[in-house]
Amino acid sequence: MPSPGKITYFKWKELEGVRVDNGYIVGSTVTPFYDPLIAKCIFYSNTREDVLKMAKEFFQNIEIEGIKTNIPLFMNIIDDNDFKNGMYTTKFLTEKKFAIK
Repeated sequence: MPSPGKITYFKWKELEGVRVDNGYIVGSTVTPFYDPLIAKCIFYSNTREDVLKMAKEFFQNIEIEGIKTNIPLFMNIIDDNDFKNGMYTTKFLTEKKFAIK
């Protein structure tokens, strides 16, 4: 879901157990010529349940303006019962066909 454009605002809430490796800052232009990954988010805790809660809080509070993101997809995945229970395969995304608003 590439969304080239200029990032006009980019802010996230710092949380314990979350590492964000970002390659773009406010004012950066995401081009259609390269991978549009603007940041990699790594979540870590003692339990899967804690990580999912942390990820949900993080994605609910991140703010990115100027381009579209796949955060709504991430929220759908985090809320999915099969995913929560670790019951998924490499066909997960194609089988679920999440609706993105």
